[in-house]
Amino acid sequence: MKWTEKHDVELCKEVVVSRLFETRKKSLERGKVWEAIAKKLEQHDHLFFRVDQRAVRDRVRKLLANYCKKEREEINASGISPEATELDDLLEEIHSREKASDVVAAEATAAERRKNNADKEAAEEIRRRAMENLSETRKRKESEQGGARKKVRKGGVSTLEFLREKGEKERKLREESLKLEREKIEIQRMQLQNQKESQQQFMEKQNQLLQNMLELQRQQNQQIQANQMLLVQQQQQQSQALLALLSKIADK
Repeated sequence: MKWTEKHDVELCKEVVVSRLFETRKKSLERGKVWEAIAKKLEQHDHLFFRVDQRAVRDRVRKLLANYCKKEREEINASGISPEATELDDLLEEIHSREKASDVVAAEATAAERRKNNADKEAAEEIRRRAMENLSETRKRKESEQGGARKKVRKGGVSTLEFLREKGEKERKLREESLKLEREKIEIQRMQLQNQKESQQQFMEKQNQLLQNMLELQRQQNQQIQANQMLLVQQQQQQSQALLALLSKIADK
């Protein structure tokens, strides 16, 4: 479609009254707001719009770029600035909201980063203290059992046993999974075979029924032909008897 200043004004009005800058850039929520703006414009009473969310988003970007370029040129130029139009006022409002939204987003990102760093430091502190307590406990047990070397060896054996048991459990789980998968495939194969056998039995019954119907029809046709031949013979006999009677009458 062809964009005019009236189209641009209506577009900017919809952007100003929307919740566009309450959402994050490139988020699903912002995409939904752009889509709602496009649908609202297509329902306009006086102006024709054929747009989608990408078209309205790209148009607003282009208008803002032209507005910022125009502002820089006016600042650098000497003399009185030209009178602002309705479109200029709307673009100024959109530009201000966009900058404020960027500031809020940057502050939120910084706060999230600070929180993550604080959580990381707290976790490291907890881990450090836990390791210190574990080290003290280990030293005490080693002292009670008569030396660190024996404890290290015992811990190594326990680790190997744990890894061995873990590998054995994973192997059994894989075997069970494969067994279940094979059983599932076998059940599907049997179901398919049963379906094929049922279909074959059904076709055989249908063929047998058709053959029976054909045989019955053949017998009926034979019976009809026999009845027709008998009727013809009876008619011939009646004709012969009538001719004999007429012949006798004629002789008298």
